[in-house]
Amino acid sequence: MGYQCSCYNGFMLAKQNGTCLDIDECLQPGQCSQNCTNTPGSYICSCFSGYAPDDNGICIDVDECVLAGICQHNCTNSEGSYFCSCRSGYALDANNYSCMDIDECKTNKRVCNQTCTNTLGSYSCSCNAGYMLGKDLTSCLDVDECAANGSLCSQICNNTSGSYYCSCYPDYILASDNRRCVYTDVCNASTKECAYMCGGNSRQCYCYAGCEAAGVNITYVQVSECSVRTGLCDNLCKVSGGAYDCNCSSGYAFAADNETCVDVDECSLNTDKCSQICINTNGSYFCLCDSGYYLSGDNITCFKQDECMKTNLRCSQLCSNISGSFACACRPGYVLAADNATCLYLDICLANTSICDQLCTTTVNGVFNCSCYAGCFGGNESDSYMYIEHCSEMSGLCDHACTAGNESYSCCSFGYYLASDNFTCLDIDECTLNKTICGQVCNNINGSYYCSCNKGFALSRDNKTCVDIDECSIIPKVCSQNCTNVNGSYVCSCNNGYLLEKDNTTCLDINECTATFNPCKHQCNNVNGSYYCSCQVGYILESDKVTCLDQNECTSNQSDCEHFCNNTDGSYTCYCRSGYSLSANLHNCSDIDECARNVSHCSHMCNNTLGSYICSCQTGYRLASDNATCLDIDECANSTNDCSQICNNTMGSYDCQCRDGYTLIPFNKTCKDIDECAMNISRCEQICNNTEGSYTCRCRSGYNLSVDNITCGDVDECVTNTSVCPDLCSNVIGSYVCRCPSGYILSADHSTCLDVNECAENTSKCDHLCNNTEGSFVCYCREGYRLAADNLTCNDVDECTENPSFCSGQCTNTEGSFYCQCLAGYVLNNWTCEDVDECSVASTHNCSHFCNNTIGGFNCSCYGGYTLAPDKVTCNIKDPCFQVPSPCGQNCTFANGTYKCSCREGYYLDPTDKATCRDIDECLGQNASFCEHKCVNLPGSFECSCRVGYALSIDGHTCSKTVTYNKCPCSCKTASIKPLTSAEQLQQVIKEIVAIQKNLTVEKTGITAYILTKQSANDDRTSTRSVGFVGLVIMVMVFVLIITPDLIMVMNIAKNYFKGDRKKSIKY
Repeated sequence: MGYQCSCYNGFMLAKQNGTCLDIDECLQPGQCSQNCTNTPGSYICSCFSGYAPDDNGICIDVDECVLAGICQHNCTNSEGSYFCSCRSGYALDANNYSCMDIDECKTNKRVCNQTCTNTLGSYSCSCNAGYMLGKDLTSCLDVDECAANGSLCSQICNNTSGSYYCSCYPDYILASDNRRCVYTDVCNASTKECAYMCGGNSRQCYCYAGCEAAGVNITYVQVSECSVRTGLCDNLCKVSGGAYDCNCSSGYAFAADNETCVDVDECSLNTDKCSQICINTNGSYFCLCDSGYYLSGDNITCFKQDECMKTNLRCSQLCSNISGSFACACRPGYVLAADNATCLYLDICLANTSICDQLCTTTVNGVFNCSCYAGCFGGNESDSYMYIEHCSEMSGLCDHACTAGNESYSCCSFGYYLASDNFTCLDIDECTLNKTICGQVCNNINGSYYCSCNKGFALSRDNKTCVDIDECSIIPKVCSQNCTNVNGSYVCSCNNGYLLEKDNTTCLDINECTATFNPCKHQCNNVNGSYYCSCQVGYILESDKVTCLDQNECTSNQSDCEHFCNNTDGSYTCYCRSGYSLSANLHNCSDIDECARNVSHCSHMCNNTLGSYICSCQTGYRLASDNATCLDIDECANSTNDCSQICNNTMGSYDCQCRDGYTLIPFNKTCKDIDECAMNISRCEQICNNTEGSYTCRCRSGYNLSVDNITCGDVDECVTNTSVCPDLCSNVIGSYVCRCPSGYILSADHSTCLDVNECAENTSKCDHLCNNTEGSFVCYCREGYRLAADNLTCNDVDECTENPSFCSGQCTNTEGSFYCQCLAGYVLNNWTCEDVDECSVASTHNCSHFCNNTIGGFNCSCYGGYTLAPDKVTCNIKDPCFQVPSPCGQNCTFANGTYKCSCREGYYLDPTDKATCRDIDECLGQNASFCEHKCVNLPGSFECSCRVGYALSIDGHTCSKTVTYNKCPCSCKTASIKPLTSAEQLQQVIKEIVAIQKNLTVEKTGITAYILTKQSANDDRTSTRSVGFVGLVIMVMVFVLIITPDLIMVMNIAKNYFKGDRKKSIKY
């Protein structure tokens, strides 16, 4: 009886000596998702740093950011790790945890235009005095103090970059507060102060008119500047409190220069009080009235005047007042003369010779009498005719309104005359009839006229005569200086030193300073009618009133230097104390920011102060005695650290460390126990138990812990009789195994021996199929193969050669089988070739109309009226009426090579395309009255219907009252089958039949029998055969490599067994 060696799980049997070798499972891919550590008989999976195993042992990323305080600011998880980041304005420290404030003022010295102040996580910009922060919050803009606060200076405010300064008008000096201006009394005899001249900072001594000089000593007599300096102000000059003030007269206002006075046009500004016409004048205005009105005593209000009430009226008889004028009229029997005022007697009989038939006699009151010649008698014609008629009898016979008087009537209004048609009233042009009626200009209007005057003249109270307007006396300041009245106008002239402008009214000062004779060395100041010299800033005027000498501003306290002053020719310069620099205005001193300019000696941080700076250190450092150098603070020595175990001082900080067996948590600097077992860093050979700061080792069953407390030694159960084997026992590392004879295998209880099923375990060499027997096996082959003489190999059976009549078509032998093929037009069905009905599948025949199946093929045919084309598929039209679709909408008639469309009853042929049939709406035609109640149009017909309560009679068009029954109203029609009367109906029926045939056709390609014929088709391509051959070779090689060692071992065991050396066979 032989024996067989086997190994525990995790070990494999060596090829010789029956030794079990450890299987390195880590060499097999996919054992662990990350780290794999091989152990004797097993292996351990672990994860990379930043990963942890899930419930299935797969390593997944650990989200460290969920742990509080792992980063000071922001934490971003990444695959297998994490990283810290900081908020804006901070930078990550070297420990990759803490966030340090970024000092933007140091890292970017141009971030602010002037002063930069660092804050935690940001910075702020500020400006020096006299500047304000711009909208971008970084740049500094000059503050215009003069525009922002007009009361900073009492007189003149001059803005400078970052500041301002005050100055004064001529004859004023700046007070000690550098804001107020104090008037200089030139005639102050006690101080003998000189006058402060306009245009400079210099002083000169001279006498105004009214002062006199006695020898060397000048005696001053106080006089009013306004009285002695006539050109001091443009208009009004007023002295108050030792000073003078310029104002404008009523009717004038200051121009844009705030010095010159210009006229205020009250008329255009509507500030006048005139009720009708306003005429502007220099400094004032005067009022006029429209024609027909007169100005009242207030010279403002206009009243309507009644010219007929005037005492100097020229009308000799009648006067009619009209708007703004009057008109003269005469009594009956008189007419108005050419002067439109005098009335002349009119002999009616002489003026109108046809008024009487024969003789006409006029009376003084305008009455005329008609009489007959001698020997004639006149009857009624001899009656006396009067002009006194009733206007009622003239109705419709007058162009205007009829006006009846005591002795006359008139058909025209005043100012009109009756035309020759004795109906139309025409305007009397008084200006043409009497050219002297007006003094200058006569203006005719409908029914009247009015007089007007040329420019420079005004209409007198008689409203006719024109008188000259004295503009110089009635228009205030019509000329800016001198005015001379002339007939119809005026002439302006100017005083010496002035020049008349192009408007011939304004006098402009002549600027002598622009002339070539200007004697001033520095500045020439023009004044009204004259000029005077002054000096530039930094100079004073000499006694000759022309030459300028330098003034020492530094000694006269006239400089505005904030620190120190240095006099120069005509000016001065300012300079500053140490730690300051001169500002852009060259007067003020600004602190030098030694920190921003990097001129400080601070080793870490610099804080600027006025005129100096202060050094400070970063966290973890202290300032040395030189107040500049920063020394490291040893936090470990002075117990200011928060390390839980070990503290190591570093420059500017410190690091925390832990004892062996612990790891540091960076965010809170505490030490956490290292699980050496979980991290697979212990030295335990088998089982590891973690402890605080360390670990202990244990062994699996079958092992004892060695004296080194790390390694495990094997226990020999066969020697100690602790095995359960009933016969043979073999000790193995960590356990033992029970053995069985050849042909048997140990059962699951590891003690009982069971027959080895070589077929199930693939240890047989059967080519195809294997049948297990007690202690052995038998081979047999699959269908299509035959067992060879070796009782192992299976050879292919060539069915096509052995049974050539099996296929009705072509037979092709394949490995282990065969397949049948059919000719075109046939399909295989259970090894038999059957005809293919190509007509059942539209995509296989492409016939235009009909498809006719034949044995092994098909042919096409066409509808009536079509012929088959040479391609035997397409149908060409023969009779277009049989074309599908039909060319006609309804009826089609083909004759003489053409076709004609017509319509069924109730339709008409569309005249545009002569093919479409349109429904006739019978309800719109003569049939509209055929229905008693309602007519409803239908396609090709119409029907009548009745209103509610009526029913359609049998005649189909009349309605009769109905008896209401409790029934549901139904509208039923009788269906009728009409015979086919046209090709169109025939084609429609054919289409329906074809559709039914298509629905009833079975798609053979979806039948199982058809699908099976398409499987296992032979592929004769060289590439396919090559791939199959290579695959077969690989399978055989793998099979040989796996089976050969076992086969050799079995043969050796059998050889030894039959030789009787059973002990040697057991060792295997």
